[in-house]
Amino acid sequence: MIRPPPCGRHGFCISDQMSAKCACHPGHYGKVCDSVLQEWSFEKESWVHYVIHHPLSPHYTSIQLMLRTRMSSASILHLTSRDRSSFLKLEISGGHFAVSFNYGERSHVIRLPDLRIDHGRWALLSMERYGNVFTLRIERGGGVREVTATTGKSGLFEADPSSVMLGNRLPQQAGNDFQGCLRDVRINGLVLPLDGEGDEHSSVVSSQGISIGCHSDVCRNHPCPSHLNCIDLWRKYECRCPTDKVEVMNNVTGQKHCHPSPCTRWSCRNGGNCVAQSQQKFICQCRKGFKGRACETIQARAGKIVGLSSGSILAISMCLLIFIALLVSYTVWSQWGRSKFRKGGVYHIPAEHESWEDIRENTLNYNEGGGEHDQRWKKTVLSQTD
Repeated sequence: MIRPPPCGRHGFCISDQMSAKCACHPGHYGKVCDSVLQEWSFEKESWVHYVIHHPLSPHYTSIQLMLRTRMSSASILHLTSRDRSSFLKLEISGGHFAVSFNYGERSHVIRLPDLRIDHGRWALLSMERYGNVFTLRIERGGGVREVTATTGKSGLFEADPSSVMLGNRLPQQAGNDFQGCLRDVRINGLVLPLDGEGDEHSSVVSSQGISIGCHSDVCRNHPCPSHLNCIDLWRKYECRCPTDKVEVMNNVTGQKHCHPSPCTRWSCRNGGNCVAQSQQKFICQCRKGFKGRACETIQARAGKIVGLSSGSILAISMCLLIFIALLVSYTVWSQWGRSKFRKGGVYHIPAEHESWEDIRENTLNYNEGGGEHDQRWKKTVLSQTD
């Protein structure tokens, strides 16, 4: 059993019954994809001329590269046949990724129309050709990032392995050369070296105008007026007012003037960001959890409303009914227990309290007998007084 190599997070393993190897993500290389490919700058009239050390398939071509540019028209990579009657060229056409080719019949152009690549940010570009079926992709493709087209009759293109040009069509021609940065250029899955060092797959015949890194020095010559700051946007710049100033445009002269910003350190509370819109007006961009003109109000968090299911409501209702029934039963039982001791106004004494009946009889006898004696005594006293 073949043990797969540890390709890490910059690659994935591909294997068959006999072998296994790592396929690296764009920008990385090596047996376990642990090495990073360098960025290279291409200036005006720059190129790299390669020789591929093995034949290129006439039926299939795959090209992949990472690109950063602001050029709206340029030749990126150019392949030609030995007799120079056919060619295949990756290019930028009107700011869009395109491939143009001629298999000896007539020239064709296929473009990816919905996205531009001259915005100055890195973009992963790829082209696959099976015969005369072409697929262009930006990043991983899909949707507006991918287009497939079938063009022409012939599906055979025999490219000359000794005439692979990167950055321009031919060294002696100018005017359509690529300016920008390139990284991780591959033909049929093989990386083309940009550092001038060859390998078993390809070698560099000549190169001109390229340097390591992807730098921009558009502000080096101070193109802005003294009261404005030069902001490098990578091979493009803007002249802006200092951060404590607000920009005001003169409608007559079209010149920018910088005035004191209305923003102060106390304009926005609770860490809000003050953005000046004019000399007198500003807005506060509040942090999460705050709102208001000056971010002075704490924003209430919407709590989650907990709802009861119908089963829960039914169970609670049954418990309340049972409780009410028990309460009524207890009340009725208590009333019935009190009335049990008396019937028609006569008290019935339990057996354990029979002594209470003796006390009652003595009281009655006193009232019946002793009462007459007291009455005679009262009459005797009254007669003596008279």
